Amino acid sequence: MKEQIESIIDSHKSKSGLYFDNFIQVLILLLLNTALLFTVTDIHAQNTSISGVINDYTNVSAVSGNNLIVGSSLEFSVGDRVLIIQMQGAVINENNSSSFGDPIDLGSSGNYEFATICAIPNNNEILTKNIQRSYDPSGALQIIRVPVYDSATTTGILTAMPWNGSIGGVLVFECTSTFTMNDDIYLKGTGLHGGIINTSTYSCQWFLSASAYHYDLSLGQGANKGEGIASYISGKTAGRGAQLNGGGGGNDHKSGGGGGGNAGAGGVGGHRIASTSFNCSGTYPGVGGNSLSYSNADNRIFFGGGGGAGHENTLGLGTSGSNGGGIVIIRAQNFVAQGQTINVDAASTPGNSYDGAGGGGAGGTVLLDVGQYTGQLIINANGTDGGSVDNSGPSNCNGPGGGGGGGLLWVNQSALSGGIVLNNSGGQPGITVTTFQNNCTVNSNNFALPGESGSLLTDLVLFESDCGLATINQSTTICPLDSFYVGGAWQYLEGVYIDTVTSFCCDTIYTTTLSIGPLDVGVVQNGATLSANLTGADYQWLDCGNNLAVLTGETSQSFTPSVSGNYAVENTLNGCTDTSGCILVDLSGLIEMYEDIITVHPNPTSDILTISGLNEVNGLQNMEITSSKGEVVMKINGTDQEINVSLLPVGVYFLNINHEQGTEKIRFVKQ
Repeated sequence: MKEQIESIIDSHKSKSGLYFDNFIQVLILLLLNTALLFTVTDIHAQNTSISGVINDYTNVSAVSGNNLIVGSSLEFSVGDRVLIIQMQGAVINENNSSSFGDPIDLGSSGNYEFATICAIPNNNEILTKNIQRSYDPSGALQIIRVPVYDSATTTGILTAMPWNGSIGGVLVFECTSTFTMNDDIYLKGTGLHGGIINTSTYSCQWFLSASAYHYDLSLGQGANKGEGIASYISGKTAGRGAQLNGGGGGNDHKSGGGGGGNAGAGGVGGHRIASTSFNCSGTYPGVGGNSLSYSNADNRIFFGGGGGAGHENTLGLGTSGSNGGGIVIIRAQNFVAQGQTINVDAASTPGNSYDGAGGGGAGGTVLLDVGQYTGQLIINANGTDGGSVDNSGPSNCNGPGGGGGGGLLWVNQSALSGGIVLNNSGGQPGITVTTFQNNCTVNSNNFALPGESGSLLTDLVLFESDCGLATINQSTTICPLDSFYVGGAWQYLEGVYIDTVTSFCCDTIYTTTLSIGPLDVGVVQNGATLSANLTGADYQWLDCGNNLAVLTGETSQSFTPSVSGNYAVENTLNGCTDTSGCILVDLSGLIEMYEDIITVHPNPTSDILTISGLNEVNGLQNMEITSSKGEVVMKINGTDQEINVSLLPVGVYFLNINHEQGTEKIRFVKQ
């Protein structure tokens, strides 16, 4: 490390004073403890173009205090902001009754919190600090890297890795300044999976209906349930009972699957209507997925549930349930949109079925922690319509799917902004598209029901863990064309940069606001006196009429010339130098009729200033002493020829003798 630091210092010694001093401060932080790691959060001073997948994901297989065992830590860095979130883990009623799938205990499902990575001991371990909530890795726990931008703009569709049963399905990022949508955010169907169609080998019996709420899939009496926030139960993955918010699968014979649920419940699937009493009917379709309870106190978030599959007994004729919508979390100070859409709808319903049709998935969840909105933003969190049935043959009137429930929008304001258009309706039930059966009606839904509408929740407070970080805010100004080492690189642009200095626990976050000159080169003129605006600088007054020649000894903030002319000042501050424009000083009004007669002595003086030749002045009016800035510091009796200046501060002054023809101006120094 020592050799690296020395090399960097040598290569940058030519930089300006302020720049080099601040750079040394950064190096000192490193040298104080060689065990410290200097890491940088993902923040950019300029506006960043974003599109595609911007998050990284890894599963968590074990939690011990603040230590997380993960699938891979290779895409993560110390100092990264992350989201810890559990996707499943609820406990449900397993009874073979109408209560199957009802929640008994949500467990840690839906728990989440934002945190900061404090250390990465190895490729399968991540250490944070002060984790606040409980988590169960068996319930699909994941860590997601959260990009943090100054400002960001979508220049293509922004999305997330689809949920794969372990990770994905969530888009999350932050903007410390402005987020601008020039393209859409699209997480349609990236949430919980719909039940997969499976061909049944069970021979239906017209006199004995399959009415149970759960079956082993291999028996063929029930289709796959849609995925919910409760994990599947071995031997009970099929049948009409809901999998909490996942829709139930249609039962034998050829009934429709139930719709998935989220903030709104899913709709029940449709019946198969037998052509005669001796044909197999399907009067036990999939039950709609349960609605999920959201509250500020509980502060949990969920995917949209998957729709249940329709019952199929001829290969390729039934349809699966559709996937639920994903989760979008955005934090920004300003949010600008021009009619773009955040889409967390459930996935589109598969094409028309000939056997039982799948249920629609439920809409997903959108969380917006935003300071203010500009323009119009459209939020789509709709449930999908249930699948429709295109019957064939004279004895087929099979069950359509139930509609999926609507999703959730949760905002931090107390009411929805007028610029936001929210669409989170439940999906419609599927219908009978064609039929050749006398007791079956085209456009009938065969008792299938729509999903319920979703919800709007206000007063969002995103859950944050306390990483124990000390925060230091600092401001730095550099010269134009100069640079400053911050944010992990030499920066040339103004902006806000964040550095994290950490050892094996989180220590300090440095937030640096970097500003670029130029210096203030304004000059104020007061009579014959010129004063530079900039304070605390080094000054050199120049004679513009003599090719900007240096005026020897004139290095104060103010300057009073002795002859008329054009003058400028060169300001130097923190290694930056800039020169004012030229200012005209016209001394023609100061008539020096007595310059060879009137004198002052001693000059310099520490106490008494004696005026000689004052009796020769005609029409003497008054006298005064002014500072080098032109301020009157003493008024004098016109007849006094000895003036006590002992109380004046050390500096340059002017004795102004006013008479009827003009003013005599005599420079003296108080020491």
